Amino acid sequence: MESINGLNKYDHPNEAIKKMVDKIINKLNKTQKDSSERIYYSRKEMMKYFVEAQVIFEYYDVEKKGEIDITLFPKMARQLKQVYDIRDINNFKKEMKIKKIDKMDLQLFFTLLKRKILHSINNNNNNSSFRQHFDILDMQKKQLLDVDELRTYLGLMGDKINKDDFNLLLKHNLINNPRINKDDIVLDENKEIKNISFNAYMDMLTCYKYI
Repeated sequence: MESINGLNKYDHPNEAIKKMVDKIINKLNKTQKDSSERIYYSRKEMMKYFVEAQVIFEYYDVEKKGEIDITLFPKMARQLKQVYDIRDINNFKKEMKIKKIDKMDLQLFFTLLKRKILHSINNNNNNSSFRQHFDILDMQKKQLLDVDELRTYLGLMGDKINKDDFNLLLKHNLINNPRINKDDIVLDENKEIKNISFNAYMDMLTCYKYI
């Protein structure tokens, strides 16, 4: 770990980082207020995270202008272990284009990192609900769902969809999808999707996020 004049740099985060971390911790605590399963987040570790983020920003700010190209954000965020696949990157670029943002300063960099952190935590909470529903539908406990049974279930829940449309939805979202592994889909003798894993199930039901 680097030190400055013999002092651990993580022991002296600047005010911008302190404020950012306080906002995140307060937001997380507020979100979990009514939850029976509380998760405790380390303020010190989060401080370290944003100090490292500042180091990365300063590295990319070669000309020392205090701002850099906004399209560098996904690459920089990946260095901080945030997940950005090709769809995330394309969506991010579209958002920035619509908002007419082509540069980011350190504060905007922090804000975008914070947004992704909170989004990821909320997704993890949502994943628990998806897992509960998946386990109920997975009556044979094989960690696979029969797609015909899933279609029937969706019909009973009010989502009227015929077999052809349902199969089109499956193929459109699951075939050649970078989020889906080979083991997530089981094909029958006619090369039609027969079973899907939890990962494929959740991706199919959340595909609206990428449209």
